Formats: sequence, structure tokens, C-alpha cells
Amino acid sequence: MWPVWLLLGATGATALFFGHVENYSLLTAGTLWTLALSLEAAADPRRPLWPAALAFGLTFATHLSAAWLAAVVPVTWLVRVLKARGGGWPSRVERAGAALEAIGSAMAACLPIALVVLGMLAFGIGLGGFSASGFGGGDGRLFVPLFAIETPFERFTMFSAAHLAAFGNELLLVAPVGVILALTGWLGRRRDGRRTDSGTWVLLAALGTVVYAFTFNPDMMVGDPTLGVLNEWDLFAFEAVPITLLGVWWLRTAFDPGEERDALVLSAAATSFVHTAGFLLLNAGVRL
Repeated sequence: MWPVWLLLGATGATALFFGHVENYSLLTAGTLWTLALSLEAAADPRRPLWPAALAFGLTFATHLSAAWLAAVVPVTWLVRVLKARGGGWPSRVERAGAALEAIGSAMAACLPIALVVLGMLAFGIGLGGFSASGFGGGDGRLFVPLFAIETPFERFTMFSAAHLAAFGNELLLVAPVGVILALTGWLGRRRDGRRTDSGTWVLLAALGTVVYAFTFNPDMMVGDPTLGVLNEWDLFAFEAVPITLLGVWWLRTAFDPGEERDALVLSAAATSFVHTAGFLLLNAGVRL
């Protein structure tokens, strides 16, 4: 596990844990635990699925941006079902057990959300102001416009060069090494020419968060052009987790264990640490 903690601990998202006032740090931590527990449950059928579902529920109860994670637990459940019979369709008894596991996991995921709702009602907060129209900020629009800029809150269209450059800047800010590993790590092969587990669910999670962050449209994007991508990097910092985790997974499955892989991990971690240290010092207002 040391490569995982080395690389994930040195992403740009680490800045969220240095006195950041928003709850995006909890969103990032919850993303990590949800994916890690899902990976364990998918790789080892003896491990229960409900901890991953509970981690998702807690994360979603912390911040609604965790909605993109909702597909991770069902995909993990499906992987477990297919593995039960070596990729074939399970028997009636196995299907019954899988159904019970699905129900239990759904209950575990819903429990924290239900507690939050009950807590709001108990303290008289109420859900009256909670509606879809409240999302999207000042202009009530959730996504980057496809073809034309129509409000003062929008800065570029979906597939414009400016948007692609800004989003690339976000990725390099929060996960420079993770992006490189995720894009190139799958090219590696073991000496016998094969790979081990493909980690498809990790790939899906990484792709899901990239699509989510690319299409979402926060109003603060016009606040301060010097901040770069969408100008709300902290909201999207959690994407460093699945992207870097995917890169680490490629390292695990595409290279033989040994000095060569260890050297690659240490080099990647050192590069990421230098990048993140500079980002932390910048946010702390330190001038060298």
C-alpha cells in the first residue's frame, strides 16, 4: 500500500487539509475511502460491500458533489457477482445472496443521508429551500454552455480551446503525476507479456470524475482569472484521488514487483511532492 499513500499524499488536493475552510477536504477523503473499500470488495469476495456503501453515504451526506460516486458501489457489486462464477451468471442461491448484499449496501448508503435529513428537520432547518433550481449558482445553470456564452457567469463554451486549456490546468494543479501515470501506465506489460486485474471499476471512476469536473459550471469561474481552471479548484480537487489511484493501479498491474517499479514510484512521488510543496507555500503566502 505504500505506493498508494506516497502518491495520493502528494497530490495538489493535499492543500485542502491545511486549514481550508470548506468541506471539500471531507469530500476528498470520502472519495478515497469509498474507492479504496470498493477496490478491496471487488478484489476479494470475502470482504463485505457495505463499508464501501457506507463510505459513499457519509461522503454524499457531507457534500452533494459526491453524487458522481454513486455508480462505484453498484459497479463493484456487479464485479463481485460476475466473479462468483468466473465471469458466468451465478446460480439461484448466489443470486439471492447477491440481492441481499445489494439491499444491505443500499441501506448502509442511505443511512447517513437519512440521518442528515432527520437532523435538519429536528432542528427546524427544513427542506423548503432545497430544490433543483438552487443548483448552478447565480444563473441557475449547472453546465458549461455548449455553443454560446449567454450569462455574465460564463467564460467559455464546452469544447472551446479556452475550456480545454483551463481544465488541463486544473488536472496539472491537483494531480500532475497521477495524470501522466493514468495516461501512460496502461502501456506497460509484465515480462511474461500479460497483465493482472484490469481494475475496470477504477478506470470508470476516474473517467466519471473527469467528465463531471469538465462539464460542471460553478459561478466563481469569473471571480479571479489568476486562479486558473474554473477558478474554484478546491471543488474539483477530489478528482486527484481517482486519477492518481488509477495511475497507481496501472503501476501495480503492468510492471513486475521489484527495484524497477519501486524506483518509478519513488521518482513519481518525489516529483509530485515538489509540485505540491510549492502549491502549499503559495496558498500559505510564503515568499522565498
